[in-house]
Amino acid sequence: MAEASIQWKVDTLRSIMTAPLHSRFAPRPDTDEMAWFLDMKNDGYVSGEWGREVDMANLQLNSFPMIPTGGREVFSDLHVTEKGKSFVRDYDSHQQSNKDLNNFDSAELLKWDDKVLAEWQSRYKSNQAQWILADQEWKRRAGISTRKIAVAAIVVSVLSLLVAALTCFHSIYPAISTPVKLSDKSTEQSQLPMQPTNNFIGIHPNTN
Repeated sequence: MAEASIQWKVDTLRSIMTAPLHSRFAPRPDTDEMAWFLDMKNDGYVSGEWGREVDMANLQLNSFPMIPTGGREVFSDLHVTEKGKSFVRDYDSHQQSNKDLNNFDSAELLKWDDKVLAEWQSRYKSNQAQWILADQEWKRRAGISTRKIAVAAIVVSVLSLLVAALTCFHSIYPAISTPVKLSDKSTEQSQLPMQPTNNFIGIHPNTN
């Protein structure tokens, strides 16, 4: 037996929710609807009591209540549980999400700030396309932030190296460029006036 389609489950649950009280569900003969309904009941989507319809004209009013042995199989006292209602709501939400996605331009995500993006993502569940698109946009933005941090770190490192190099250069430069200062004594000596020398020791040529 094939499992019931989601569409069949939703349509059946929706018909039960909108049906008047004391309505009954009668599976169509020669179909799997009986098994499908039992599956939904086992899954906790719907409750109902199984029985057979009885032709009231065949019952004798003065006799004891008869046990029905014929008639079609039906489920009475039907009630869709909260889990079943949630199943229908999720289906409707998914269908609406698909319609919205067809009319949505994903490039709009690039224009939104973080607050708008977060609010939009919160409307959808993690298995819906819109939520996944928003998650990808968050990852893209995180990647850009990471790259900016890496570039900033590189710039800071380069600047630190430049500062260290300049500091080292200035610590060596004075020893090279500062002129040597003469001592005061040497200065004084260089400032003494030069006395003319008039007395020479004569050197006479040898006459012999």
